[in-house]
Amino acid sequence: MPITVGTLGRLHAVNQRGKDVVFSFESSELLLTPILPNVIRHTWAPTHWRLYAARVTDSYAVNCDDGSTDSVAAITETAETVRVQMGELLIEATRDPFHLRYLTADGRPFLEEIDEGGLSWSYWEYTLRYRLVAEDHF
Repeated sequence: MPITVGTLGRLHAVNQRGKDVVFSFESSELLLTPILPNVIRHTWAPTHWRLYAARVTDSYAVNCDDGSTDSVAAITETAETVRVQMGELLIEATRDPFHLRYLTADGRPFLEEIDEGGLSWSYWEYTLRYRLVAEDHF
């Protein structure tokens, strides 16, 4: 896969590294870090040395000093899917092609990548795309 254009492709492995859940791909990693029980930071880290930048460690959007991010994620894997329970959120991912869907703890979906894949890049641009309805707000 050329490093200057692409998508995440097939998920090779998933594991927990400290508080992070790490999805590993051919040329990058996607790290999910719990910030609060219902807030997760996504960090895309290309493994190609020229594109890698130092990892973000602080949140400028959320005060994280309440200690609520100390829990371990529960990871359940099958040949086709991965489910990760982090705090109040459940993340479902298909392996090939990689596709993320977010659900509340009671199983209600609230955010999902578009069918073509949410994270993609070209030489100058990085894109993260999700399905939204008129009632969604950011």
